[in-house]
Amino acid sequence: TQGTTTPALAAELHALEARGLALSGDARAARRAILEAQRCYESMSPDGEPQWLGFYTEAAFAADIGRCLSDLGEAEQAITLSAAAVRDYEPWRVRARCFAQTDLAGAHLVGRDFEQAAALGRDAVRTAAQVSSTRTLDRLQTLQRQIQPLRVSSPHLRELDERITDFLA
Repeated sequence: TQGTTTPALAAELHALEARGLALSGDARAARRAILEAQRCYESMSPDGEPQWLGFYTEAAFAADIGRCLSDLGEAEQAITLSAAAVRDYEPWRVRARCFAQTDLAGAHLVGRDFEQAAALGRDAVRTAAQVSSTRTLDRLQTLQRQIQPLRVSSPHLRELDERITDFLA
């Protein structure tokens, strides 16, 4: 960024770094990156951000951090943030809402609330039907991969697995 990073851009980059660290298994570094992302986001002034970064709203930030916390196994905090993202996305941001719904379902899987995960997964499938997006399909496939090892434990997850398979076909 050559020294021109705004607080919102820095927050997004730190959130992405946190996700990568969480996925690589470095929980301590991921938590540090989350704290830095939060610090940057809290210092943001909407008027001081470039127009092209207008998509990075509070809902998008909550979704990013929620997904990372889910990857770290911190279901309760992940559920809180992902639920806020689902609730706060503007109605016209259908794809982003679908992403947040799949993340919220995944956080409930981490928390072992299979019935709620399945209900939210069904919501994500219904939302995905409203858009044409490869990334949405990728998110549903990711959710399905999370469900498959657990589907023997829950009829709700078996039904969701079948619903996703039908939708992707």
